[in-house]
Amino acid sequence: MRRCFVKAGLILSISAAAYSNAARADDCTIGVEAACAHANLASAELAGAQLDRANFEKANLNGADLSNATLRSARLAGASLLGSNLTKADLGGADLSGAALHKANLENASLEGANLRHAHLNGAVLNGANLTRSDLRGADLPLAQLRGAQLQHSRLRSAILLGADLRDADATGADFSYSALRRADLSGAILKDAIFTGADMRGCIGCPAPAGAPVKKRQKSH
Repeated sequence: MRRCFVKAGLILSISAAAYSNAARADDCTIGVEAACAHANLASAELAGAQLDRANFEKANLNGADLSNATLRSARLAGASLLGSNLTKADLGGADLSGAALHKANLENASLEGANLRHAHLNGAVLNGANLTRSDLRGADLPLAQLRGAQLQHSRLRSAILLGADLRDADATGADFSYSALRRADLSGAILKDAIFTGADMRGCIGCPAPAGAPVKKRQKSH
């Protein structure tokens, strides 16, 4: 059994269980500025939805399809988005602090200026994503895929990037201070003015040499 909420011409199909929980959350009606905190919207079909400034704090959006959705300045702090589809979604300025995004697909998504502090992005796909000026301090990104991502002036201080793939990413002016970059791959990444103070770069490919590391000089030919 499935039910639908209709708002501004948008039809949302969700399961009966999700409907029941959403209804209890102040009649969670999907749309701009929706009030859906704590709602159960697991596996909801929200592709292309207009959800700017919506409140999904601590909501269950596991497995939801939010591809091409617009979520600018949305509130998703503490939300669960395990395995959700956010490809090409616009999350500019959104608050995703503490959100669970394990294995979520954010390929080519826009997260410019988003708050991802202490977010859990273990194994998430962020290839080609725009994370310019985003706040990723203390975020968990082990084995995350960030190939070709835009990380200009993003804050990754104390982030966990163990084994992460950052090949060909643009990290101009990014702050990786005290981050864990062990076995990460930064081959071809643009690292102009990036900061790596105190970062753990053991086994990192493409990372700059740690400060104070001996420089191997080319031997003179005789």
